[in-house]
Amino acid sequence: MREYHQKNIVKKLIRNLSIGQSILISTLGVVVVMLISSSIIHYTLFSKSTDALVESQSREINKQIVLNYENYINSIIETANYIQLASINLDVKETFEELQDIYLINSDLKKDVVSIFLFDMNGFKTLGNEVRGNRIANISHESWFTDAVNEKQIFHFSVSPDQSVSAGKDERVIYVSKAVEFTEGGRRTEGVILIELNFQIITDLAVKTNLGEGGHLLILNDDDSVIYSSASYDQQRTGESIRISVSRIFGGFDAVIDSIAMYININTLSHTRWRIVTVNNVNDIAMTKKRIVYMLLIISLLSSLASGSIALLLSLRISNPLNQLKKSMYEIEQGNFNTKVQIYGQKEIVGLAYSFNSMIDQIRSLMERVVNEQREKRKTELRALQNQINPHFLYNTLDSIVWLAENQRTDDVITTVIALAKFFRISISK
Repeated sequence: MREYHQKNIVKKLIRNLSIGQSILISTLGVVVVMLISSSIIHYTLFSKSTDALVESQSREINKQIVLNYENYINSIIETANYIQLASINLDVKETFEELQDIYLINSDLKKDVVSIFLFDMNGFKTLGNEVRGNRIANISHESWFTDAVNEKQIFHFSVSPDQSVSAGKDERVIYVSKAVEFTEGGRRTEGVILIELNFQIITDLAVKTNLGEGGHLLILNDDDSVIYSSASYDQQRTGESIRISVSRIFGGFDAVIDSIAMYININTLSHTRWRIVTVNNVNDIAMTKKRIVYMLLIISLLSSLASGSIALLLSLRISNPLNQLKKSMYEIEQGNFNTKVQIYGQKEIVGLAYSFNSMIDQIRSLMERVVNEQREKRKTELRALQNQINPHFLYNTLDSIVWLAENQRTDDVITTVIALAKFFRISISK
């Protein structure tokens, strides 16, 4: 029973050692997993914050460009409103020279204003700069004129193909037109005011913005035609930008143009139907993100290898003595109690081996004690049995001798007595 209990103790020790090794390996595995997970989390947070920063900066750049254009448009609208108010308060027939001066002075004061006109509803010039003679009959058929007549409450912005209305100006201009009222001969009448703006103002406002290498700015009208492109030198890139912008009417989004990472932001100019499209080059940021991914992968790989190597060294440093101890325990389990464990290494495992040797010595001592006790017990029982047998044996022998003597069997009596004497001589000898 005691030997069975001792074997159970040995089995529990072996099982606990195996569990300890498994826990060590599992712990190191968890450390590696946590390291990789931490790298993934850090990259995700970095990527999100970078994307948010790119989006915010692109939106701010687009907003600033839109604000610059809108400020300029508002100044033009204020000029148009001032001229319209003067046209209502002053009579064209009675104060023609005064009104004409207002038109010409406002045209001359602003270097970006090419000319200012007031046309009646038949398309004939009433006030303003000189008009090409061969265009007077066709003014009423111009798109900017018909748009103003059809939608009287708003300003209309359009771009001329290659020439202006004013005399001697063969250049591309921006038309700003609106249906207005003016006083002529003491009564209110309707007409169309037209302000021609130098197209260069669009370029001047656009070139002030740095959108990165390959980045560019587009201005699209309501039918998605290009009014202006800062990348006109690169038709392929501009065409791709237009194609993407047409599919997304408003907002910001990532895109890849000519293998370059871009961020596109689209906004609408107030008072117009034009859209401002900014295409920011974010390729450096994208490449930086890729480099960080590679760095994190390399760091994670090196860290995993280092952790694995450390884990292997620690495991070998711990497992080798443990395996040696386990081997000795298996021998003990098989009944070989003469095994001695000699282990060098970790202080705790050396202490465990010392305790194990002490336990084996104690078990062996206990087993020897049990064997001796059992041997002495059998001797004692044998002596007791002998002590019981001897009187009966002597009594029976003497009784046999008496019976032989009564039957006159002298020789047998002599033989029996000699045998009895030898038996006792042997019993008292060593």
